[in-house]
Amino acid sequence: AGVGSAYLTAAPTTPGPMEKKGQAQSTQTTQVPDGMLSEGPLTEEDPDEQFCSSQCRSAGYCCNDYRVGSSQMVSCAQACTMRARGSRYEDMGTDRNGICKRDGQSGCRLEVNGQSYSFCQRCSDLQASCPHGVQSSDACDFGARLNPAGSRLLLG
Repeated sequence: AGVGSAYLTAAPTTPGPMEKKGQAQSTQTTQVPDGMLSEGPLTEEDPDEQFCSSQCRSAGYCCNDYRVGSSQMVSCAQACTMRARGSRYEDMGTDRNGICKRDGQSGCRLEVNGQSYSFCQRCSDLQASCPHGVQSSDACDFGARLNPAGSRLLLG
């Protein structure tokens, strides 16, 4: 599918094939800007985060908790969450020279729409397909094309 043709929707999902029953929620411990630890599951009260995590996990991406990023790259879940919080694909896509155009030298933090994102942590959901977490900007581009409930419907 080309840019502008990917419109995705999803309902809440059950645990995927790599998960055991009862492990559908993701729990992470994350260093936050003020130096305190933030720990907790993604909950039903966070429908956009649940949507993003589920869609990105189903597509085979790692780092599916938007609070945790790695490799100095934007994860699929982080990009999707940025969309939910008002970012447009045209400001994000690698092909648009956007936020997704990062590499291993891009830095550990970025503020987008007033939310701080970190990219220098170790994700807890690593798999053979993504042993280092965020493997490339493809993860961000995929997440930036998703349409969580809070996002604008147009991809840009």
